[in-house]
Amino acid sequence: MERLPADELLRLAGIMAQDVISEAAAADSAVDLLMHDETVPLEVRGKLSLVAEQVRAAAGPAKWFILMAHTQQELKAKETDVVDVGEYLSDLSQLFRRLLPESIDFKMELGTGLWPARLSRNFDDALLTFIVKARDCMPNGGTILYRATNVDEATCRSMTGLFLDGDRVLIEISDNGVGIPPAQLERVFDPFVPTNGPVNGFGLAKAHRTVNNINGHIRVTSEVGKGTTFSIFVPRYVPDQVV
Repeated sequence: MERLPADELLRLAGIMAQDVISEAAAADSAVDLLMHDETVPLEVRGKLSLVAEQVRAAAGPAKWFILMAHTQQELKAKETDVVDVGEYLSDLSQLFRRLLPESIDFKMELGTGLWPARLSRNFDDALLTFIVKARDCMPNGGTILYRATNVDEATCRSMTGLFLDGDRVLIEISDNGVGIPPAQLERVFDPFVPTNGPVNGFGLAKAHRTVNNINGHIRVTSEVGKGTTFSIFVPRYVPDQVV
């Protein structure tokens, strides 16, 4: 098996650490409820307190990994590169597939002749966040569609209803999972609004900031019971263009 670079291993460790902390928080809540349940014998509740301590201790290393991954992402966010978007997205697809269980079918549709774009070094972390969000919205399996196409300025404005300047490369990540309720959808990038799965509001808020930092735009559409689509409009790179 091909060995992953150190920065990718650290990024994956951070993502998995979020999973660990999420599960530990759920276990801690369950244990806490039992400890305060008067129908549970006092002796058992005493033993549960030991279990709670172990659960909280287990989350310690996971928090360290998240801190290290976050530090790396902040450094990468300050650097940008002009990339061949088609090649860039194709390479990332191999990483995304490794994160998905066999119950999820991963389909990729990349348009021919995708325009180049100037992306931040941590842009792949934002895409990874959306992939993990899609995965967690399909606990019983499903399909993730990962696609990209060129869209001109007029089409961008028509699709978003916004005055977006210039041509864009549209990157979309769609799932056919549980969907996002309307109340959550309106504030999906609010860091203080919880969402389904370990990728909480903080993770999505960070991804949103990453896209904004390159003058990109994100549109989210979702329907409960049918799925969600994250549409990322990335500015086309034009040589000698002032960024």
